[in-house]
Amino acid sequence: MSAHANLFPFPTLQPPSTLPSPGTQVQHWHPQRIPVSNTASLMLLDLQEEIAGLRREPAWQYGRNAKTLLKHDDLRLVLTLMRKGECLHPHSTRGTLFIQCIQGSLRVQLSGESFDLQVGQLLALDPRLSHRVEALEESAFLLSIAWPPEPPKQFSARVAENWRSDESVWN
Repeated sequence: MSAHANLFPFPTLQPPSTLPSPGTQVQHWHPQRIPVSNTASLMLLDLQEEIAGLRREPAWQYGRNAKTLLKHDDLRLVLTLMRKGECLHPHSTRGTLFIQCIQGSLRVQLSGESFDLQVGQLLALDPRLSHRVEALEESAFLLSIAWPPEPPKQFSARVAENWRSDESVWN
């Protein structure tokens, strides 16, 4: 049994045969977590404890770690921890995005502009805006993604696909 077996309670999840040495460029691998789908009327999270937990995981040694704290059809909350200089390269999402700096400081670049976020600041982005996030120092931030509603079930598959991809929906 591998030294990482206790991290993988699900038989379909397998650890890598060897972990690369620190400083090696890798795709950030970590054991898959079961996302939380909150059906209760409230949920209390201790973000500082969640951040401490991310630091204890093996993935942190490579400079970045993240955890989905809440997963609903219309909302995701993702806590991300990054070391100084780590980046999330340009990407976009079809939902409205909120980036809230919890620790450290971040630089968010989009549309030729840069926004430096400090602890307590929040940046809101419209859907499908390509953006890049860089940690200016060791930083933690909370991503809140509000997904657009799904089309009504009585719509045909073609109408439903257009609902999801038609740019006019976002204007």
